[in-house]
Amino acid sequence: MKKVMVRAWEIAREGAKKFGGKVIDYLAEALRMAWAEFKMAVANERGSVKLVGTEKQVKWANDIRDKYMKAFDEMYELFKDSKQGKKTEDLGKTKEVVMNAIFGETDSKYYIEKLRFVKEYDETQMGFFLKEQLKDLIEDRNMGAIRFYRFFAGKYITRPTIFEIFKKHGADF
Repeated sequence: MKKVMVRAWEIAREGAKKFGGKVIDYLAEALRMAWAEFKMAVANERGSVKLVGTEKQVKWANDIRDKYMKAFDEMYELFKDSKQGKKTEDLGKTKEVVMNAIFGETDSKYYIEKLRFVKEYDETQMGFFLKEQLKDLIEDRNMGAIRFYRFFAGKYITRPTIFEIFKKHGADF
């Protein structure tokens, strides 16, 4: 959601610069345009967005992202069966928002820089990574995202378990 809003403000500023007037006057239409861009970027049935970058970067980032998406699917199943997950009311919606927050980035470099070294993370670093990705959801008090974050950043799951899942899905770079 934040990325769409940021893009909408960019479009509104470009409109004001090009045609004159106040940026706020262009915001409504810019928001429609930003949503249209976002919807057009949806690439596959899992709701992930198309990546931008060089052909080589996109291929590499897609490979990294696909492996981690499979691992996070399995991690989500662990969460769903946990005490934290059972407290969550709408698990399907929670999964959609959490996965979109983690895998909604469009820049290939993001996946190459952030995810390719996850195997070196310890529990604390994994917590920081998830908190960074889920920051907007946590700030908006999305209880499903907060519980998901607490499950993986807390003492509910061990580091070996997380990395066994990553390794199983080939996400151990």
